[in-house]
Amino acid sequence: MDMSYSLNLKEVPNLSNATNLETLILNACESLVEIPTWFQNLSRLKNLKMVGCKKLEVLPININLKSLCHLDLSHCTQLKTFPEISTSIEYLDLEYTGVEEVPSSIRSWPNLAKLSMPGYKSLRMFPDVLDSME
Repeated sequence: MDMSYSLNLKEVPNLSNATNLETLILNACESLVEIPTWFQNLSRLKNLKMVGCKKLEVLPININLKSLCHLDLSHCTQLKTFPEISTSIEYLDLEYTGVEEVPSSIRSWPNLAKLSMPGYKSLRMFPDVLDSME
């Protein structure tokens, strides 16, 4: 499902019954402030792309998107925290975000192959992961 460039979208419509949804693209949804907790019902979601959601401030905590392997939050400049949203992530893009701390559990994500974080001005804490990553 591609809802990109929905510039006035403030809330993602309730898709909690779309249990077979594998890809959700919300690129450039500039008015979107948070991701609702019902995202935890999207058990087959593999790709979540939210590039340029400039007002995005909150990702839900205590959800585990078991199938999520590609997460792109690049240019979400107001996003300050990044909770553990999935341990299945293979590709994580936090380029040019306001994230101040990456969860320490990132070192035990078995599938993480690519982590992109250029343009960081706010990063205060990054776990020592290089020894455990291939």
